[in-house]
Amino acid sequence: GVWTGLAIAVVAVLIAAVVIPLVAYAAYRVYLQNVAPVENGNVAYGNSNAGPSNRNGSNGDSKPSVEYLVSLARDLRDREDYEQAEERAREAFSTDPSSAAAAAALADILLDQSKNSEGGRIAEHAVELDRRSPAAHRVVATYALSERQFGKAVESAKKALELGPG
Repeated sequence: GVWTGLAIAVVAVLIAAVVIPLVAYAAYRVYLQNVAPVENGNVAYGNSNAGPSNRNGSNGDSKPSVEYLVSLARDLRDREDYEQAEERAREAFSTDPSSAAAAAALADILLDQSKNSEGGRIAEHAVELDRRSPAAHRVVATYALSERQFGKAVESAKKALELGPG
């Protein structure tokens, strides 16, 4: 009767007051992580550690971190915005020329655009920077395959697999 109706009303209010805002907040966080960095081809910098106004991992300075730029470059490539992806990867690599991850990302994006000469050179450099980087070996395998260097492609792919994900 009355108590059942009241209990249903209380549960409905709790759902409206607690669950719906939590779902909305979770959706907002997903938006910030996946959509906000790239809107209409423009890069929005900020630091994911400190909320939406400072999302680039830079600990408050104006320059984004290499990891953020590499992640952003890969996201742009996945969205087939190769020009912006290449710019962010070049920015990552120029920020830290000793980063195998940045070199591998740049090489990968260049190879996606059939810029094989530069992509292959940078891919080889990525392996020189870190021989334990699966991403560097994977991109060398991609380059070797594009150049029909099948033995080298197999060797590099095997090395990437041995080293694990990355």
